[in-house]
Amino acid sequence: MNQGEQKFLHTSAEIPARALVGRKFGRYRIEQLLGKGSLNAVYLARQEMPVREVMMTVFLLPPDCARPLQERFFQRFARISARIIGLQHQHILPILDCGIQDEFPYLVTPFLNSYTLASILKKGRLAPDQALRILQPLAEALEYAHRLGVIHKALRPVNIWLDERQQVQIAGFGLVDILAVQGIIEPLTGPYDHLCSLSGSFLGAPEYIAPEVVLGKPAGVSSDVYSLGAILFEMLSGRPPFSGSDPFEVALMHVRQPMPSLSDVCPDLPASLDLVVQRALEQDPERRFQQAGKLSRALTRVLNLIAVAEQSSEYPVVAKSKAPTTRSETQPLRRIPSQGVIPNRVSASGLHPSWATVTTSLTKVRLTHASEATTQPSTQRVQPSPAQPPRQQPDTRPPASRRKGIARRRVIAALATGGVLLAGAPFAAYFLQGKLQFSSENTSAHNAEQQAAMPPGVIGMSDQQKFNSAKEFVNEKDHKPGILVRLNDGNFVAYESACTHEAGATVHYDPEKQMLICPRHNAAFDPYDNGKVLRGPATKPLVKVLIRVNPDGTITND
Repeated sequence: MNQGEQKFLHTSAEIPARALVGRKFGRYRIEQLLGKGSLNAVYLARQEMPVREVMMTVFLLPPDCARPLQERFFQRFARISARIIGLQHQHILPILDCGIQDEFPYLVTPFLNSYTLASILKKGRLAPDQALRILQPLAEALEYAHRLGVIHKALRPVNIWLDERQQVQIAGFGLVDILAVQGIIEPLTGPYDHLCSLSGSFLGAPEYIAPEVVLGKPAGVSSDVYSLGAILFEMLSGRPPFSGSDPFEVALMHVRQPMPSLSDVCPDLPASLDLVVQRALEQDPERRFQQAGKLSRALTRVLNLIAVAEQSSEYPVVAKSKAPTTRSETQPLRRIPSQGVIPNRVSASGLHPSWATVTTSLTKVRLTHASEATTQPSTQRVQPSPAQPPRQQPDTRPPASRRKGIARRRVIAALATGGVLLAGAPFAAYFLQGKLQFSSENTSAHNAEQQAAMPPGVIGMSDQQKFNSAKEFVNEKDHKPGILVRLNDGNFVAYESACTHEAGATVHYDPEKQMLICPRHNAAFDPYDNGKVLRGPATKPLVKVLIRVNPDGTITND
């Protein structure tokens, strides 16, 4: 890309990055240079009150930068930093302080003694349940920022941090807006100058950039969703959708080339995962998930329904051999243990053995809303047609009784991702009401049988309890009845089943409302929030029972 020097700030002049070591910025003394870019540097600094180590990002404009440009930059920095310092979320790296001293704008963040998602992915791809455990907090953080009108614009694995406690945090909010050439140097004459920083380098992450941003349209919520989808693609496959040596050429691939199929890159993955990922990576922003949380919840439903299909199958499931691939194998990633999104029995590839068979029976349906099924074709990417028609294969279908189980699995892919099912809505409704949901009587009897068969001290098995369900147990420590709930996010919680309002009354779990309900007076408690009272007459929360999900899948009293 031919960039004229007059359009960008000269960076040939020496930028005094190391010269700032030892200097004091307000309450912070810079101790060490950690890294340097063309327009900023990151330092280890020490805060005086309270005494702690912090990271300081200092923005370094060239010494020969014209004064009007400096003033515009300082004004924009003050405006943007005032917005991002207000982001207070457990999964967003907080901005502790900001300011401008001696014409050096700076941001202060906590010192991170952790590792990035990029460093994890260098070792190999993640199993789907591990990817979900990272995706969920990312989606929560993005939805929070989006509600406040803040778009990240440069989401990528290097900006995603994980600590030893598996806490996920997003860094880098506001940096694209601070460093963009657009709004500082005008007019922009090049076709892709809007993708550049003040120094003329590519701004952001070309591997994860949304196509509409490449074309010069403003970034929005759906742009961050696209980036999140590209990260999910990389977590599941071990590589981003597009890559290359020239960042501008890589960015244009999102516009000019069809999106690679996750199933083609990793044939061992279920086709239903590809449906979720492709929905997030639609070229048309209107056809994507409109919220980051919807992407996370769609992936949760797919993994949940695949597990349910395997557990509810009347026939043994035999795994097919994995198709050969040159991609890296799934890494175990022991720091992010699987706690129930996928059953604990995994194959060498990190997938449940039944997935290979489930994948072969999934029908690829379009991830569109029902109202879109009859609309005219849009301007989305068109996959190239095969060079020759497929060969006719002999009829090797299983008997009719076996085909019923296969049909159930086909429905799973469509229902979990909001797809249009060719069999029609009536069959889908029948499937949900009659095939996957169990009556309370059958569930209670099933729970009693399971509890009687449990080893001493074991109150449940993580691979035998479906999402958004509950089972009763007896606490062997105090012999009190309890209720073990598997939440909709896959985690387990347990409470004493005795209602805190009246002795002798017991609560049950309502999967539709996702509450614990006392039928005697209709009191409601929140299983997601430590048994908190949601509706009276009860005034005290339920008594929580400490449990442990063990590596072998057993759930025991802690």
